[in-house]
Amino acid sequence: MLARYGAAVFARFLSVDPAMESTDTQHPQTWNRFSYVFGSPLTLLDPDGQAVIEAGFRNSGPNTITNPSTSVNMLFLPKSAYAQLGPIKSPRGWGHSVNIDFVTSPDDSAANYRVRQESFYDNGPADRKGPGPDNPERKNQLADGRRLVAFDAPAATVGLGRLPGGFTGSMVGFYKTFAVANKGPDRGKQSGPAVYWTMQIQVANGTARITAREISEREYNQARREAAKYSKY
Repeated sequence: MLARYGAAVFARFLSVDPAMESTDTQHPQTWNRFSYVFGSPLTLLDPDGQAVIEAGFRNSGPNTITNPSTSVNMLFLPKSAYAQLGPIKSPRGWGHSVNIDFVTSPDDSAANYRVRQESFYDNGPADRKGPGPDNPERKNQLADGRRLVAFDAPAATVGLGRLPGGFTGSMVGFYKTFAVANKGPDRGKQSGPAVYWTMQIQVANGTARITAREISEREYNQARREAAKYSKY
């Protein structure tokens, strides 16, 4: 069988869970490859045996990605600057580091997924970018058991030189971050909920206020429609 059919009478699937890496020595119920959500269908849901069921946003605290890639680091900062999530400042600009967390169903594994992202930004009439791909680097993604974590640190700079002391300006970026299956018939398809978030930088006379927060899908789509009027990737 290619699909995972279930037998309601027995509360079991009729074929084994193909994600063998989802077994956990600390949870013996995962050893039963025919089981359905630990035998708790009233409190847990797993429509196809493999799915992301939770997604979350973090803008403070320790960065789960302990050795992040900074190959596209526009602020030219050391990796140690990203050990804690939060606002980032450098002589060349500003940014904000965040983690996006995903959790799979009990009988699945985070190794079956990759994180993908769409973004767009608005720096004023002269500098707008419409929606396009903005995927986190593979090195900035961590699969650990049922948990998949991504790290991102969007930033804004003023050229490659040092910022003038009296600089004033703003930047608003919008992001949709989600997990996709990396194998099987659903490869490349989104699994589970997405996280919608925004990063805002407001600078007045060289002093910056930097925030990153989760927003609703409705807010994101409204901003996306507006941004789509401008240049695309």
